[in-house]
Amino acid sequence: MIAFSCPHCGVSLQAKDSMAGKTSPCPRCSRAVQTPAAGASSASGSAKRSAAKQQTLALANADSSETIPVDLKLAPPTDYPFLAPPEGPEEIGRLGNYLIRKVLGTGAMGIVFEAQDLHLKRLVALKVMKPSLAAQADFHRRFLREAQLTAAIDHEHIVTIYQVGEDRGIPFLAMKLLQGESLEARLSRCGGRLPLPEVLRIGREIAEGLAAAHAKGLVHRDIKPANIWLEEDRNRVKIVDFGLARGEGADAHFTQAGAVIGTPSYMAPEQANGEEVDARCDLFSLGAVLYRMSTGRLPFDGKDTLAVLTALATKTPLPPN
Repeated sequence: MIAFSCPHCGVSLQAKDSMAGKTSPCPRCSRAVQTPAAGASSASGSAKRSAAKQQTLALANADSSETIPVDLKLAPPTDYPFLAPPEGPEEIGRLGNYLIRKVLGTGAMGIVFEAQDLHLKRLVALKVMKPSLAAQADFHRRFLREAQLTAAIDHEHIVTIYQVGEDRGIPFLAMKLLQGESLEARLSRCGGRLPLPEVLRIGREIAEGLAAAHAKGLVHRDIKPANIWLEEDRNRVKIVDFGLARGEGADAHFTQAGAVIGTPSYMAPEQANGEEVDARCDLFSLGAVLYRMSTGRLPFDGKDTLAVLTALATKTPLPPN
């Protein structure tokens, strides 16, 4: 394994030796990171800064939502005090009826583990809320709301939720363990753009999943390549991470009014302004994803978030060629 740090957010990372020289999205900040050659992880600060400047599409996923990468993983912390003690050498600990095997990713609200359901003997992706947030009623409610809203949708292009539960004061949700890679990773691996037939297929499947969510009154609000999973073999689309989703009814105004939530490079203008949004904001984001897949560039870009939001408000994207 190669141990190194993300040049953008500084988080400790690990990758297989076979990943040396390859680029993958950081599981914390979602920015493109190139795995160094074995033995080169102690590069100087100036070299790291130089590498950081060479990363492209830095704002493509400039938020902290959860990702589930394949080859690039967070180096596991030494301790998870919210877990019950491990009972074997191949596990980190236990939570509820799950044996925790390893860390898959982390984000603003939670940690995603690979876990085994001890009752059904199947592997799952277990999304666990961070204890510091679980102690706050509003965040606790939002986490459970995501699980409930997502579990209500039964569609082949939306990740399947198996169980919603809570143990030792920590809420969690168990979902299908997806094999494959994110669309963000695919774009990084394929030079930033895809053949037109693939763009059309992926776009159609995203649209079908969104239609199912919208039919349930659910707006995702963070459609971007890092939240689009391409399953192994068939490359079938699965939409993941409904952490910013908004439903109808009493929860429709749960997120603080006026808050800008989402990923700047893909968000609709009304979303960037902190205004009320509906299903159309997901369609705008889908358009931005289609533009990125087709052209290899972002429709609205800039050196920082403010520049991206300014471009969103004042500029028209260049026509694809």
